[in-house]
Amino acid sequence: MATSAQSVFPDRVRFLSTQRSPSEISLAPYSCVSGVWTIPDEVVLSVLYQTMIEGSFESVFHSGVIETPEDFLAAAKNPVNVPVFVFRGHDPIGFAWLNGLSGNYGFGHFCFLNTAWGNETKEAGEMILDYWMAFQDKAGKPLLDVIVGMIPSDNARAAKYVKKLGFVRSGSIPGMLRSAYTGKKMAAEIFYKERAEPFLKIVA
Repeated sequence: MATSAQSVFPDRVRFLSTQRSPSEISLAPYSCVSGVWTIPDEVVLSVLYQTMIEGSFESVFHSGVIETPEDFLAAAKNPVNVPVFVFRGHDPIGFAWLNGLSGNYGFGHFCFLNTAWGNETKEAGEMILDYWMAFQDKAGKPLLDVIVGMIPSDNARAAKYVKKLGFVRSGSIPGMLRSAYTGKKMAAEIFYKERAEPFLKIVA
């Protein structure tokens, strides 16, 4: 799916080998091409270790299923997850992934480093949503019409961020989530983002 989305946004979705200006925000889909992963393991791990230093790792991976950066690396290589990394020039500043694909929807997840928070996270988030919405099925039709987000009720920053991206809160499920780090049960705040515009099929 990463390669087909690249053809839709050739000016915005880029691989590490592409020349960049120092301040340009771009995406690098994480996928295996001809047996080689598009982003080296050490780059992926360095970003995840930085989230541990900054304190966001436990917030993003609150369930405890992902306990270490190495766990995330393994999960990222599982085809049920569709990761993409965000770069400022050649410096990674965040990542996102899509999973739980079913019918015409999937679950989206975002994580950014502290250096990115501000205008860059909004720009990057919009690019990521465009990238996901560009996925096509074998018939060339849109794969996704809705992106769903599930946020712990105590993560106000994440809720505020997705609202800036146009997500709509649909409700709350009490006690659905439990932090593996604190043992605290939390409500799951459910957000969704619908396709904003009619799907335009790109013909090569």
